[in-house]
Amino acid sequence: LPSTLNVSFAGIRRQELLHAVEDDIAASVGSACHSGSETVSGVLEAMDIRIDQALGAVRLSVGMSTAEEEVRHAAQALIKGWKALARSVR
Repeated sequence: LPSTLNVSFAGIRRQELLHAVEDDIAASVGSACHSGSETVSGVLEAMDIRIDQALGAVRLSVGMSTAEEEVRHAAQALIKGWKALARSVR
C-alpha cells in the first residue's frame, strides 16, 4: 500500500517502542486481528524477515491530510524512543 510504511528496529520489542513514544505518535505493531500479540506478522514471515527484526516492526500509515511536519515528528519520536531503548539494552 502506498500509504503504509513498515519500519523494523532489530533487537527492540515493538510494544516497548510504541510505549516509549505513545504520547507523540499513533502507530501500530500489526493488524487488528493480532492486536496485543507478540506473534510475527504472516506477511513478514513470508518475506523471510529475521525474527529480531520482525518483532521490532512498527507499521505507520499516512492519509491525504497528513502533513510533512507530522511525518518528520513521527520519525524523530521513533528515533528518540529507539535510542532510549537501545541504551537500556546495552
